[in-house]
Amino acid sequence: MKKNLMKILFALFVIHLLMGCENPLGDQSNVDEGFSMPDSGDNNGGSNPPPTNTAPTISDVSDQTINMNTSSAALAFTINDSEDSLNCVTSVSITSSNASLIDNTDVAFSGTAPNCTLVLTPNSFEFGNATLTLAVTDGVAMAQDNIDLQVNFTPQNISSLQVWFDANDSSTLFSDDSCSVAAGDGSEVACWTDKSTNGNNAIQSTTGNTPTFDVSSSSVVFDGSDDFLNITSDTGFPYGASQRTLFVLTQTSTTAPGFKFSFSYGSPSLGQSYFWGINGSNCFYGGFGVDITTPGCAIATQWMFTTGIYNGTAGSIRYNGLLESSQTQAWNTTAGNAYIGRQTNDVEYWNGNIKEILLFDEELSSELIENIEGYLACKHDIRDLLDTGHPYYNAIGSDNSGCP
Repeated sequence: MKKNLMKILFALFVIHLLMGCENPLGDQSNVDEGFSMPDSGDNNGGSNPPPTNTAPTISDVSDQTINMNTSSAALAFTINDSEDSLNCVTSVSITSSNASLIDNTDVAFSGTAPNCTLVLTPNSFEFGNATLTLAVTDGVAMAQDNIDLQVNFTPQNISSLQVWFDANDSSTLFSDDSCSVAAGDGSEVACWTDKSTNGNNAIQSTTGNTPTFDVSSSSVVFDGSDDFLNITSDTGFPYGASQRTLFVLTQTSTTAPGFKFSFSYGSPSLGQSYFWGINGSNCFYGGFGVDITTPGCAIATQWMFTTGIYNGTAGSIRYNGLLESSQTQAWNTTAGNAYIGRQTNDVEYWNGNIKEILLFDEELSSELIENIEGYLACKHDIRDLLDTGHPYYNAIGSDNSGCP
């Protein structure tokens, strides 16, 4: 009987515990249970706190200035991350503020992290400015660096350039025919070196036939009597009926009647020379006997831009950035003489100043022609001479920020 009673009491005790009732055995707060519940330390049901992420870092890449149709050097930079492995190609990216100049596809990444390199190759024949944002990411956080890129226009990086005489670059002018003694203000110019890669230098070995250097106008001065320079090689010169584009920036001292030629090459026979010059105030582009003429284009002591274009069947003259005349002409330029300052027939000397002469062996695009005209106008600060409809007429700011 006593055993049955004990079993009944024990069963009641268990039922009370399961039902959350007060412990029938009384206050057991001082009883050592032998264990304790773990302290979670947070409100996440006892889980550990999420790990923190440290953002990656990227070193500074200096601002860059390069010329049109070229690439930058390999530019080094470093990327680091304390928790994650980074990759010089897949962990980095670049965005551009001027995608027509350069975009993300124009940037080549290489290297092994942390030491990376990038090479910038802007789009062909594009120039101007862009801000490039270089970024590295670990998949969660990102670090950035800005690169200001300036791409300068220059005719030198147009592959069809065959000769370039530039009096604004005094390093191309020499007072001796060995091209070793720099020409000073008022000194004779016995050598004018070609800035293309062809080395078509212009030389005068006869004392008394040399033009002079005028520093104030950055030009070579010809006396109209016997001054000229002989272009000693014609590497790359377009002959026959091949395409060509000629730019001449000159000033005549007089518009008195009589032929005066600033640049010529070829044979002095019908259709076999190529040149630019004037007779009185009329401009002549040719040809030799089959010329294209623009009446009234020359004004004494005023600079003038002249662009001659020949596409193989027709020639055109642009004067101060405006198309003045275009005619069908069958020219067949034949090798012979090549001069600055006189015609291929060894007479008809230029009387005045010459700043620049550029010859290309192709018919350049209209856009590229305007860019070169604008480049020359900005370079010599005579933009106001361009036709008012020209894209590089005076609309450009005084700081030349809009110049090619």
